[in-house]
Amino acid sequence: MALAASERSAGKTYRAALRDPKSGARRWWCAEEPPAQLLDLPVENADGLELAGVDLVFSAIESDAARELEARYAQSTPVLSTASAFRYDEDVPILVPGVNQEHAALIDRQRRARGWRGFVAPLPNCTTMGLSRKPRTVFAQGWSKPGNGKPGAIARTAFTRMPS
Repeated sequence: MALAASERSAGKTYRAALRDPKSGARRWWCAEEPPAQLLDLPVENADGLELAGVDLVFSAIESDAARELEARYAQSTPVLSTASAFRYDEDVPILVPGVNQEHAALIDRQRRARGWRGFVAPLPNCTTMGLSRKPRTVFAQGWSKPGNGKPGAIARTAFTRMPS
């Protein structure tokens, strides 16, 4: 396992990298604590990350940097990415479990076209997930009040809601 980040955090332990150097505040926003076994791991520079012995890269870097770094990583190792850098490329699948497994075939196409042993597969964003579920229409009905306290006309509203 390897942790990598920008040169600002490289060379520190993960514990130290989670602290803002100016304020000392911890930059961790999850309800659960970070896994204790990760806190003392060294953080490597993402720009020079060696992937020997790494089976899979989980990447959460900005799209501009992802375009360069994830392509480099994918030359040898599969990359799952949160960035939009490759999201619109024709040979890049956006896999939504239970919805479009057939898009996994794009991985072989991507490998052949780019000469990679790995691949880049961006995680679906909120728009993709919202579009991947079948909506249902719900009707709401109620009385409108004209302002004088007497019942008015029935108001009907149809809206689309995602199944829960």
